Amino acid sequence: MTDVRFKRKLAAILSADVKGYSRLMGEDEEATIRTLTEYREVLREKVAFRHGRVVDSPGDNVLAEFGSVVDAVKCAVEIQKTIGERNATLSENRRMLFRIGVNLGDIVEEEDRIYGEGVNIAARLEGLAEGGVRKAGSRLRITAQLIDGTTGNHLWAERYDRELEDIFDLQDEITQRIVVALQVELTRGEQARVWHKSSHNLEALGHASKAVDLFERFTREDNAKARDLFEQAARLDPKYAFAWTYLAWTYWVDAAYGFSSSPSEPIEKALELAKKSITMDDTQPVVHALWSTIYLGQGQYEKAIEAGERALELGPNNACNTAVLAQIMYFAGRGNEAIELMEKAMRLSPYHPHWYLGILALAYITAERYEEAFEIAQQQFDLVKKRGVFGMGLITSHLILAEVHVHLGREEEARKHAKEVLRIAPGFSMEEFSKSTFYQDPSHLENRLDTLRKAGLK
Repeated sequence: MTDVRFKRKLAAILSADVKGYSRLMGEDEEATIRTLTEYREVLREKVAFRHGRVVDSPGDNVLAEFGSVVDAVKCAVEIQKTIGERNATLSENRRMLFRIGVNLGDIVEEEDRIYGEGVNIAARLEGLAEGGVRKAGSRLRITAQLIDGTTGNHLWAERYDRELEDIFDLQDEITQRIVVALQVELTRGEQARVWHKSSHNLEALGHASKAVDLFERFTREDNAKARDLFEQAARLDPKYAFAWTYLAWTYWVDAAYGFSSSPSEPIEKALELAKKSITMDDTQPVVHALWSTIYLGQGQYEKAIEAGERALELGPNNACNTAVLAQIMYFAGRGNEAIELMEKAMRLSPYHPHWYLGILALAYITAERYEEAFEIAQQQFDLVKKRGVFGMGLITSHLILAEVHVHLGREEEARKHAKEVLRIAPGFSMEEFSKSTFYQDPSHLENRLDTLRKAGLK
């Protein structure tokens, strides 16, 4: 029996297909195949030039993988530019337009093939489907737009009028706009615009975008990788406040999740970087959200809430900062406010991290709304499994489900999840678990510990 091995990783996926392919084939099969063969070679050349690889090319579709979302978007821009030039030599009814979708997400690799949510999302979104270039003397007019492949709705469109000598700067500008537009529409919501407003360095933006996805896995290894990428982004653009802020957050996570043998050291580093970030740009909502978590860790609950509320004043539609304040309200014993805030955060960012669901489930438990807590906890567990999350993320999802089952009188189910916790982390102890919580009222922590003891944990 063959031992098939699957590898899960984060990658940028480009998916391209031909608009109106069936019509073109119906009108002239031979001419369509000739043009497709020629254009497919263009795609392969551009993908290779931007350090990607073509994974598959069935029919009129091309699927490619990149290590960087910026490389993937630059590739898409270059493909459309070259295809546009070649289409200009053809009659209008024979022009072949490519729809291109780009997404940064988790994929599963099996030998030379790739699968997963990251691939599916890329196939859903078409970049630059009707982009075009017009030249008049020394002036250029470039149009670009993003279209949702499932609905046909226009998500984003821009027109650029520039001098020919500005073409390379313009290409970078378009690339950055598309990268941010992709994050806004598919993963991060409007907060993506705020995150990246302080930098125009494409390479720095690419590193930071990839780092955020790694950071939100909350594992020791991925947190270290995220830190390295944020450091690279900050070196490329020393004024990139977002990169410095999240770099600080990686140190805070080291301390909060027990990734460091000496928690005081990463906390000191987080404080140092947080001070640097807020002096660099105190209008960034994420900077104040960072300070709110630092205050939470220090047990300064009023300051934590004040900083969290300031973050929302600066960015009222920022999902991440809304979720951070929800978490603070939960630990401060204000469960109903935590529920309201976290539900809002999830509406603002439909592709939210799994921990949003975890805090919401815990807040429901506090409010004794156990059936709702179970539904949300199960959603978190399913999301954790779907995205291949491991480490503390997986452990936390089992712990919350164990608690909910105890409250619902399902102790056998609770014990199953407790056993999974011990299988994943044989050295798990309630004492160490307690250190990663920040309850203002000690009785709330003791209630959780009592519940977990009933599930069989010590």
